[in-house]
Amino acid sequence: MSRATGFFRFRNCALLAVIFVLSACSHISGPDELRIGNDDVLIDVPASLEILSVNGESVTSPSKMSGSYPMYLPQGSQRLEIQYSQNWNDQEESGNFIQWRPVLLTADLQAGQRYQINYRRPNTKEQARAWKDTPEIWLDTALIQNTGTNRSNDSDAVVNTTEKTDNQSIAAAPTKIVAEPLPEEPNPIERLLNSGSTRPKPGDNADNPVLTGLKFYWQQASEAEREQFLIWVSQQP
Repeated sequence: MSRATGFFRFRNCALLAVIFVLSACSHISGPDELRIGNDDVLIDVPASLEILSVNGESVTSPSKMSGSYPMYLPQGSQRLEIQYSQNWNDQEESGNFIQWRPVLLTADLQAGQRYQINYRRPNTKEQARAWKDTPEIWLDTALIQNTGTNRSNDSDAVVNTTEKTDNQSIAAAPTKIVAEPLPEEPNPIERLLNSGSTRPKPGDNADNPVLTGLKFYWQQASEAEREQFLIWVSQQP
């Protein structure tokens, strides 16, 4: 093999390696926005809030550690299922991935309007855990209203405006639309333990071994371990 042939073969391998790495990084980073249908409406969503579904259809929200991400929706009545999810772990702790009870936000969205979803922000993991069953999430409306046909696609934080430009008009005072908590589903472990399909029937000679094992490990687990297990169970098909 000549030196020239070896060089070109090395160069091709190097290019393939670079392409593979870039593709992997692109896949890991994921999308930085959420688009559902036409982009008539822009909503700024804090990174700690995950959009679970839109009008009953499951969606995948961008994965960001901080800041916010833009969500584009068609105009009209929209139902958004939202959940607070935040990793409160540090280098010395684990088991502090906290999720709140999901809420349902229903709003009639106007074309050309920019909205922002907000929530009561916990300052500590203890506070975040205490608010798991009483989430406060809402939609701020009438912040910036675009009258032109061209809309900016940036995801900067929404700010109130008092000056009128060529493409914007002064909007009315913000209106808060509060999301309603979704009905709480039964604890999956309790549902399993209390279901007739797993509970031994009267007259059985032996207890159900699977049920016995589940009970044993549940009783031995810490609160954090139980919480992590429940999250895993809720994600199972």
